Amino acid sequence: MGFNCFKNFQVISEGIIDMCGIIGYLTGNKLDKDNIEKKLSKAQSFLKFRGPDNGSRELIQFNDQFVAFVHNRLTIIDLNEKSNQPFYSNSKNTIITYNGEIYNYRQLQKELIVEGCKFRTNSDTEVIINAYEQWGIQKTLEKIDGMFAFGLYDFTKDRLFISRDRFGKKPMYFYNYNSTFIFGSDIRSIKELVRDNLSIDFYAFNYFLSELSTPSYNSIWKEVKKLPPATYLEVSYNESRYVIKQEKYWELKYSNSCNLSFKDIVEKTNFLLSQAVKKRLVADVRVATLLSGGIDSSLVVAKMAELSCDKINTYTVGFKDRDFDESSFARQVAKKFDTNHTEIILDSDLGSIIDNIIYEYGEPFGDSSMIPSYLICNEVSKNEKVVLGGDGGDELFGGYDNYYKTFHFDKWKELKVLKPLVNVLNDLAPSYRINLLNELLNKAYQPYHKFLDRNMGFNQKDQSELLISSVCFNSIDTEHSKIYNSTSKSLKSELLKVMNASFQTRLLNDYLVKVDRASMFASLEMRSPFLDKDLTEFSATLRPSQLYHQGEPKSILKNLARKYFDRSFIYRKKMGFGIPIINWLIHNDLKGFMDVILSPNKYVLFEYAFLEQLINEHISNKKNHQHRLWLIYVFNKWASFN
Repeated sequence: MGFNCFKNFQVISEGIIDMCGIIGYLTGNKLDKDNIEKKLSKAQSFLKFRGPDNGSRELIQFNDQFVAFVHNRLTIIDLNEKSNQPFYSNSKNTIITYNGEIYNYRQLQKELIVEGCKFRTNSDTEVIINAYEQWGIQKTLEKIDGMFAFGLYDFTKDRLFISRDRFGKKPMYFYNYNSTFIFGSDIRSIKELVRDNLSIDFYAFNYFLSELSTPSYNSIWKEVKKLPPATYLEVSYNESRYVIKQEKYWELKYSNSCNLSFKDIVEKTNFLLSQAVKKRLVADVRVATLLSGGIDSSLVVAKMAELSCDKINTYTVGFKDRDFDESSFARQVAKKFDTNHTEIILDSDLGSIIDNIIYEYGEPFGDSSMIPSYLICNEVSKNEKVVLGGDGGDELFGGYDNYYKTFHFDKWKELKVLKPLVNVLNDLAPSYRINLLNELLNKAYQPYHKFLDRNMGFNQKDQSELLISSVCFNSIDTEHSKIYNSTSKSLKSELLKVMNASFQTRLLNDYLVKVDRASMFASLEMRSPFLDKDLTEFSATLRPSQLYHQGEPKSILKNLARKYFDRSFIYRKKMGFGIPIINWLIHNDLKGFMDVILSPNKYVLFEYAFLEQLINEHISNKKNHQHRLWLIYVFNKWASFN
């Protein structure tokens, strides 16, 4: 086979625990061995919170290439050091570095043993690598069920495969330039390996200014991309460059095909959610849960209590500001199911932790709920390695306000000729229904992809005042139009199109990034039962009238919740998981806050008179600019680290 393994570096953890982190470095260039080892060591240091139970590197000279695989491990399944990575197959033909959990690995292991495969560990890592050698990459990815990102090198085919799970729960960045291909969990590792060969991607930057995060494929660096969910790359070395072939192995298809009664829909959802939670309780360590007090996380707690013989541990975060606090509802759930419950109460004294959180995200990230997400994860990680959360319930079952509006828009969009009459009614007798109808008829004259816009950051007009023209792009329209138009042409419902597209926008770019980075920084693995393949595929068969039974948002989960909770708990006003971050910063250090907002950075020039106007309007309570000011604060802090 002709490859020589000349270094195997291992560091045993000092008691910190976390999810795994990976790096792969391939090049056809000649390298200085000592220099590349130093660079890989520094690149690996960015993974220390993702998995310091064990850290290893495998450096291989193979034909005309140099291949390095790097891994930092959190021991969740098969705690034996034989399962440490990078991991070779029994044949030594394949090597893998892998981040994630495969929930059906025991079932797949049994199938593979029947087909003649041998196992030397009980790890899901070995299941993936044996499955690949037995079934190939496409069938393996179709069969495994979990959250993951991995790189796998096949020496017999001289091919690299990198892949990502169906929803994009685990990150995967890649770089392909000048006879070098790099992949990894953390964008900072790639930056360390290529040093100054990166430039700002202003398309991604403008999207961040609008939607709080970079988009699904572009990163903040023009030369670094994100592997889409449910996708793999096949990478080959040909004529001094790396050639990539991209393939999807799964797609969520909305079908409108469910003919069950509403009662049966609720019962099937109940069964599938129970199965999803059961899958995610598989671990060789204890599994706890985050409890916000909302319906989704409360249902997860209910299912865990049904499936667990012992008391479960629940954790919640509360705020001194009652407008943001749901801890009393979490307390009710904890009492009902007799959990070991821990509350963390936040106030505005955050010290330097904000800067550390911004740094750990690697890219500019403007969702302020990153802060309470990290703080609760950090508290939980003092006692736990694995927790379940309620992410995905809104996406699957119609929990967002823009979903509700789109549901009604489907019924009213053909009435846009009545817009003048509605304007008159709105002036004469304004009401919630008239206002809603007026808003939706306005949207009938706009591109429908506008339903994806959250309108939390800077719109196109704002950006023209904030930025010099040469770096001002209409990224949000371009991105959302592309994604919206890629949804199934057979779907007649705008609601289902918006729900489908939301998986590739707010969920992928914001919520999953927030949860992954916050939990990773806190050395904790987060699992999301609602983002389950079987449950999601069932939800995609539901019709709008079933999702909004009798016009009720999130009606399926609310009806399921009646099994456990009273109506006052279920039908209360929905609260977001945010904090008044800008008010906290202003209250604690107004001068420091102003200095960060108004300080020049090395990447882009802002119009500072416009920023001063926003600050003055916010401080004087004329307008709430919290999200917009926070975006500038985050970007300037990020720029100072890079």
